[in-house]
Amino acid sequence: MHDESIVHANDLHHHVCMQNGKMPLRKKGQGRAIHVSNFIIEETGQLALSESQIRANGTLPVANQLKFTNAHKIIYPWKNHDGFWTNDKLVEQVS
Repeated sequence: MHDESIVHANDLHHHVCMQNGKMPLRKKGQGRAIHVSNFIIEETGQLALSESQIRANGTLPVANQLKFTNAHKIIYPWKNHDGFWTNDKLVEQVS
């Protein structure tokens, strides 16, 4: 199963403590976002190499080694950061 989540820096700020009857200043927007994409397997959880597979990967010639040992991908979306989640980024993740 493919799973994606977006979390914002100012999420879950619904309750505030008032001091001397004055409301504190609060951020106006949702804040910077973090986008997490991952693949979940029913039997084992997150798609990742086991410890023995990581050791075996280290014994391969450098050209044949896997670059990543797990399938999760984290980006910081919006312009001036990592851009938006696209099909190209998904293809890169599963490659």
